[in-house]
Amino acid sequence: MFAAPEVLKNEPYDKSVDMWSLGVILYILLCGFPPFYHENTQQLYKQIKKGEFDFPDPYWKEISSEAKNLVTCLLTVNAKKVRVGLLNKQRLETSSRVRRSLTDRSL
Repeated sequence: MFAAPEVLKNEPYDKSVDMWSLGVILYILLCGFPPFYHENTQQLYKQIKKGEFDFPDPYWKEISSEAKNLVTCLLTVNAKKVRVGLLNKQRLETSSRVRRSLTDRSL
């Protein structure tokens, strides 16, 4: 289930819900299973609406704290600004790294 809490609560939402979905996808890519799971759909929705997830061992033992922090930021409930701000920060850091890399190669 990739739906953000805002969607499940029938609240107005914007593109930041896509960042939530990216958080779910990233979580799955890093450990192989979703951050939210329950056989009962209503219980699953409750977990999502509350943002209740963890990083269980041994699956997350070798995952960096930076990756865990990114997932946590992306899966923050009621945090449109956090999710969008995170995206902008990542863009700036990535573009800086790309510029440094290109500059290093030209030397």
